[in-house]
Formats: sequence, structure tokens, C-alpha cells
Amino acid sequence: MSIGATGSNYISHDSIDAWMEMKLDDAYGEMRAGMDTSGHRTDAEKALNGIKSQLLQSKTNGKDASEVTAAMHQAIDEFGDEFPDVKKALEGFVETLDKRSADAFKAAESPTYTSGTDADGNQITVEVPPSHSPAPVYIDTKEVDDWTTGIGNAVDGLGKDDQLGLLNLNQLNSHINQTEQIASALMDSRNKTLDSIINRIG
Repeated sequence: MSIGATGSNYISHDSIDAWMEMKLDDAYGEMRAGMDTSGHRTDAEKALNGIKSQLLQSKTNGKDASEVTAAMHQAIDEFGDEFPDVKKALEGFVETLDKRSADAFKAAESPTYTSGTDADGNQITVEVPPSHSPAPVYIDTKEVDDWTTGIGNAVDGLGKDDQLGLLNLNQLNSHINQTEQIASALMDSRNKTLDSIINRIG
């Protein structure tokens, strides 16, 4: 919206009010969006740090990877679109763990075969029914070290983005303050003009 007048240098009060309101609405909208993004980014950092902690714990507790795999999927679903670095940091790990889980499930649903001898001493092959119980999926120590390093780098990147975001929020806040000061000055000037006119009429 422009407040430039056509045909004269006169700008109506209504035009000024509408322009100032539009500028403030835009600035407050950007401020809200920036604050929302900052909050979401903090949540993404917490999710990545939680995954990193789970991975490190797996080195000592020997726990299978089902919980950390679920946490990775959740982080990608929740933050991957807004913060591509989250998806980039985790998608390779998720693919690896999903494949291992699928392989374990397939093995649990497939029969196995073992060699033996019958009553006459002849070599035979015996089919063992499927167990239907997938073997646990584990992450080895080197993978934990490599994956936690990659996740740590992603967290650092989000932290730097957050610093830039905070700078932008500070600039927006300064812009809002300046706009409000201009609006206040214009209102004061208008009131003084009206008072002067009323005094002359009186």
C-alpha cells in the first residue's frame, strides 16, 4: 500500500492510519512467524539430542534399536519438512535400521534347514519351522560414534540458524518500535493541529 497522494501533496489521516496499521500488522506477523520457527527449531534440537543420547546409551546397555529407530522416524516426520538438516542427518541411519529390521522379520517368518541323520545313519535335511520372533536389531560401536557425530553437527547447524533467527527478530522488534514511534508522532502532530484549529475558531 502506498501513501503517496495523487494530484496534491495532501495525505489524509485515514490513509496514514491505514498505512501505519498495515506496516505494523506485517511486522507483527513476521515476528510471530519468526518466534514460532525459533520454538520449533529448539524442539528439533531437543529431539536430535535425545536420539544422540539413546545411541550413546546403546553402547553400554546393549539394548536393541527399536526405540531409537522410532525416535528417528518421529523426528523426521515432525521436523524434516521445516528443517531439512534434520532429515538429512537421520534418513541414512533410518534406512539402515529399517532394512535390518525388515531382514530380521523376514528371517523370523521363513523356515530354516539343518542337516542330520536318520535312524539308518543316512544324511537328511530337516526343515525347522519359522520362529515368528524377529531377532533384535543392534547398532555397533563404530556406527554409534559416526552417527552421533553427524547428529551433533546437525544440532550445531540448527544452533547457528537460531542465532541468525534471533538477530532477525531483534531487527523486527526495532522496526516495530520505530513504526510505533512514527505513528505516535503523527498522532501528536494531528492532535496539535486540531487543537490549533479549534482555538482559532473559538
